[in-house]
Amino acid sequence: MGGKFYSKVDKDGNRVFVKRDQDMPIRVVEGTAVDTWFRTQEPDKWAKFGEHDLSTAELVAQYIKPLITEEQPRLHDIWMKEQQKKRMKNPIAFLSHRIADTKHQYRNFDHDYCFISHTWAQPAKYTTGFIANVAETGGLKVWIDVCSIAQHPGDEQSSDLVHLTEAIYGASEFKMLLDKEGVYFTRIWCLFEIATRILSKRGVMSAIVPELLGEYGVASLKDMKQSDKREYWARSADLLQHVLDNGIDAAKAQATVDSDRVRILSW
Repeated sequence: MGGKFYSKVDKDGNRVFVKRDQDMPIRVVEGTAVDTWFRTQEPDKWAKFGEHDLSTAELVAQYIKPLITEEQPRLHDIWMKEQQKKRMKNPIAFLSHRIADTKHQYRNFDHDYCFISHTWAQPAKYTTGFIANVAETGGLKVWIDVCSIAQHPGDEQSSDLVHLTEAIYGASEFKMLLDKEGVYFTRIWCLFEIATRILSKRGVMSAIVPELLGEYGVASLKDMKQSDKREYWARSADLLQHVLDNGIDAAKAQATVDSDRVRILSW
């Protein structure tokens, strides 16, 4: 059965597909947008940010949440408004697509953007630095939760989270930003994103450890010496082996909001 649908969780906690009249927008941004916007709009805050190893959660709490409003609940919304005022070259875009039919036959998902999967505990400098590098070297736009999801609890945030599946299915690439301790594999949202990408049977799915890249003084593998690359891949393999030895247990995975964990495990 064809048609336009979106997925939602009903009152009993079951995921269902609901037909609707319009395609849903996916909010993506240029990878350099975070860095560029803060440097030009909030230079004092950005300088302070650069002096500390703030986590992504702290970046959101201290710098993003104070900026967003009920009318503009996402950082993406603020950027869109800025563009309209200044008629800037568009670094931010909406990608509309058809969602799924009841057989999960996704259509029109050939969108050139990279879904970034990461933990909020990781230093934000690794996240934003790597994303900027992705944009500069690969020309890709990115979907990342800190920009694309409403950051205050409410209907907008709930809607964004329900439609997270569509953002994952729609991405041409899926990049996991891992940490040296393997915390990524203990977070329920990260495991949900991995599982969803696998079920999508879509294209590129890869992982990188920005923290390790930082130890070699580079932001991407292309800037690394060949001998360092071999060592980096060996250390990355050791990390993954450590994770496999310890096992990945979704039932024990954690979430900042415990109700998210309960909801994901019930799907």
